[in-house]
Amino acid sequence: MKLREALLGAIVAAVLAGGSFEAQTASAAKSSTHGGSYWLVVASDRDGTTRGYSMRPDGSRLTPLLAKSRSHPPQVVSADGRVVAYGDGYVSRADGRGLRRIGKGGWSMALSRDGRLLAFAARAGIWIVGTNGRGLRRLVSGRWTFEPDFSPNARAIAYSSFVGDDEYVFIKPLLGNRRRLGPGKRPKWSPDGRWIAYVGRDGAYVMRPNGTQRHRVAQGAVEISWSPTSRELAFNAGYLGIVGAGGGHLRRIDTRGIEPAYPVWAPDGRRLVVTLMGQLWTVARDGRGLRRLTGAGGNAALGWTRLAPTLPRAKPLPATERVVDGRTVATSTPVSDLSADGSRVAFVTASAIDCDHAAVWTPASRAIARFDFPRLCLPTSTGSGIYDLELAGSRAAWVHYGGGNTWEFRLTSATLTDREPVQLSFESADAGTFWPYQVRGDGDVLVFNDGARLVRVGGGRERCQESGRGPSVCTTIRRGPHAAPVEAVSGRLIAIRGARDVAVVDVRGEVVRVFPLTVTVAHLDGEDLVVARGDAIERYGVQSGALEASRSIPRGYKLVDVDGGIAVLRRPTAIKLLRLDDGRSLTIERRGPMFGDLESPGLYYSHAVQKTGRVVFLPRAELMRRLA
Repeated sequence: MKLREALLGAIVAAVLAGGSFEAQTASAAKSSTHGGSYWLVVASDRDGTTRGYSMRPDGSRLTPLLAKSRSHPPQVVSADGRVVAYGDGYVSRADGRGLRRIGKGGWSMALSRDGRLLAFAARAGIWIVGTNGRGLRRLVSGRWTFEPDFSPNARAIAYSSFVGDDEYVFIKPLLGNRRRLGPGKRPKWSPDGRWIAYVGRDGAYVMRPNGTQRHRVAQGAVEISWSPTSRELAFNAGYLGIVGAGGGHLRRIDTRGIEPAYPVWAPDGRRLVVTLMGQLWTVARDGRGLRRLTGAGGNAALGWTRLAPTLPRAKPLPATERVVDGRTVATSTPVSDLSADGSRVAFVTASAIDCDHAAVWTPASRAIARFDFPRLCLPTSTGSGIYDLELAGSRAAWVHYGGGNTWEFRLTSATLTDREPVQLSFESADAGTFWPYQVRGDGDVLVFNDGARLVRVGGGRERCQESGRGPSVCTTIRRGPHAAPVEAVSGRLIAIRGARDVAVVDVRGEVVRVFPLTVTVAHLDGEDLVVARGDAIERYGVQSGALEASRSIPRGYKLVDVDGGIAVLRRPTAIKLLRLDDGRSLTIERRGPMFGDLESPGLYYSHAVQKTGRVVFLPRAELMRRLA
């Protein structure tokens, strides 16, 4: 055994002969340390390219590691915080200096604790190389072999590999034969070297490096991270949890109902950094003080370093939407949906580095409040986006969709006082088929359809999706007949369009009146029902049931809204306002796509300006003058 260790030491020494890279790193550690404090090393695509950054533990002083022209994607930081390895075969010091190429790169990388050795999966096996670029060799052969992790003394790696259809954890000394320990994947060596944690079929397990004392510590865990003391594990099991290495004493950390990813312990073991909806958050190990660190892109914490970055801080990202004046908002791309309520308007827009998202503009205060963080769009083979945007008072709701042959649909909501989006419902269907949530609202009433169930969002205690795991903030208004599909909301009334009738119900679910009409569109305007039938717009009194007015729909237009007796008609490059009492009209023509919504303060509409967009507010008084 001593002879093997001596030979192993000689080989490692040979691999690292002339280790100038490590010497430079040690020197930099002395000169670059900032007051003995730590920096968090992260990977982020905030500017459209995945790069390495450093930031303070409080999220301040976000700084790129490398110049903008060097777009190397970081994968791992050594445990001593001195070395960063990049997926395309480069390494550098953790302050960004000393960048050098040591190979062609790979995936599923691991650095030894001291940063002298790199293991990675590539070309049908696991390879190791010194971070000075010397000693490249294949340590393990096998096509389906990955997820290496160095032992603390760097004398062996743990990894996972398929045997038939099952995945197993193995240990392979740098000198010696490999040993199969048991079924599992994603092995992680404890910092003290006494345990190996891994993910099994039904949760997280811990065992000795010789395969003994195997026991499950957390059910359903899919990601695991050792505390610096080796006494605890943080894990993701749909929630963020902490459990002792011996099992038991499970602690669930409240992450506001958002599933966590990539938990990383702070060096002192007192806090965790975790990714929630693409952003980095920090939280104490007792669950207190959850706080967001980043606000753009997709982010993952890689590790910690004492080396302060050498480049200037990252510049703020350009705003996707900005207020031009009291009547206009400029957007980076044309608006794809719009919904107004009272003195505010919500709209959907995007940019090259900011995927489709909803924002709310209040013209009176010239303020824009956006929901969700700037992030890149995930590539999908059949498209993605947002539809059914609806603003009701201070709450907005919308549906995200996207995927391949199957689309996933996420009904999401947020408020102006709590802008963190919350998923209310999840469904899936064949691509090209939009899920009929039928989100509609007015004032403090926001409703949607969960199948044949009419649901009100906010203030309730029921699950918004009966068969799902969403929050319990909804109320069932009605089930069965005259519950779906919801077409419009006005005040306390809700219009339900059936195949051969239109029912008007109140917010308690009681039927006020049923109109035996076959219509294509139905809207409510106070106590009036306005419908499109064939090429005509008809207005009926809800209380009386009588036809009050009828106007022809101009060719090429569709009825999209009605307010105060004025119908809003739309075609791709025009918005037409039609007063139902006297037939007077006003047409606004711009470059498409155009969207419009009329409220008591005035008309909100959007249009394109070359490749950009505009949202415009036209006061009601001016509209009335034009109609007169």
